[in-house]
Order: sequence, then structure tokens, then C-alpha cells
Amino acid sequence: MALIPSIALSNSTDLSKINVVDVTGLYDASINPQGYGTPNLALSAVAAAVLLCDGITAQASGYYAPSGAPFVPFSATFIELYPSPVVPPFLLNELYTLTPAMLNMAGPNFPDGLYVFSYSIEDASSNFYNAVPVNYFFTGNAFCCIQKALLKYGADYCGCAGVKDAYFYKNFLSAAISAAGCLKIQEALQMLYEISQWCSSQGCSCN
Repeated sequence: MALIPSIALSNSTDLSKINVVDVTGLYDASINPQGYGTPNLALSAVAAAVLLCDGITAQASGYYAPSGAPFVPFSATFIELYPSPVVPPFLLNELYTLTPAMLNMAGPNFPDGLYVFSYSIEDASSNFYNAVPVNYFFTGNAFCCIQKALLKYGADYCGCAGVKDAYFYKNFLSAAISAAGCLKIQEALQMLYEISQWCSSQGCSCN
């Protein structure tokens, strides 16, 4: 089996960074036949690592127009990760850190939405080894908003409508994440948009 690179994604708690980690691992005939090393491409033979990102984010207008018109995706961005800005040699579990500016986004934080990452490794002969694209459903702003709302109302107001709404949207966010995991992308984005609208009305935005 040829090399098939793989990545894992996470975000910083301040929502300003998305971390991309190469988790391809080393070749093992039994448990990891798609990893780096003989008979596949060796780590030392990696000439470049590149990332293509596109997707749909929550802008001020939301995912959907009031009429229910389709959402508008953001432009695809091609990023060279190795050898620049990461310094050679290429390492196992290579870590890359993305910022909003690298994806041509304004503001200090990544907006919520669906990010689709396509990762490729290139060798010295310009052969490309492509990972399976990864969907990353980013919900950090919605989560932050709901936590702020719960703190805002406080335990002394457990019977008020605001707290009930906050717990409702906390569960609603869990449902949106589950929908995204089941590839119900349109439904997940619509739910995330409704949460963002509620957050705006509560003055609990984290942007």
C-alpha cells in the first residue's frame, strides 16, 4: 500500500489558532501499511507538505438568508506548511499552527463553521500523496458564548428564562455537532446559525 498521509485537528482555547498534526505514523505491515518508511515514502524523502482549506463560516449575514437561500462558502486557501514555515527536517507528528490571517480571514479569532482540510505530501519527483479530506466543524465561539451566558445569569437565577435558554442552546449545540458528525452538514450549519443569532441577542459574543 502506498503512503496515505493523515492529519488530526484541534483549536486553541482562545479560538485564535487551529493546530494541524500529521498523524500518519511509521509504516507497519500489520497495523499501519499506509505510514512513512520502506516500502513507502521515507520521512527524509518528504520535499513538501501542503494544505488546502475551504468551507463555510458564520459571517455577519449568517449561513442562510431569511428566504432560506443557500449559504456562501469562503474562498479556498492553499498553504505551504513544509518546508516553510516549518524548518527541516520533516518529523514524525509534525505540527502546524494556522491563524485566521493565513486563511485570509479578518479578526483575531476563527469564525464558527465547517472547515474542509485537504493535506498532501510531495516527494522530490513531484509525486503527491493525498490524505482523505477532513471536515472540521468549528464551534468554539458558540461554546464560549453559551458558557458566558450561563455565568452571566448565575446560579441564583436558575429559574429565569435566560438560564433555561442557555441550557437549551447548550444541548442544541451538542445536537449540531452530532449532525455534522453524521454529515448532515446543512442541518448542522443552520443550527449553528440559530445559536449565533441567540448569542448576538444576549450580548455574549466571544469575537
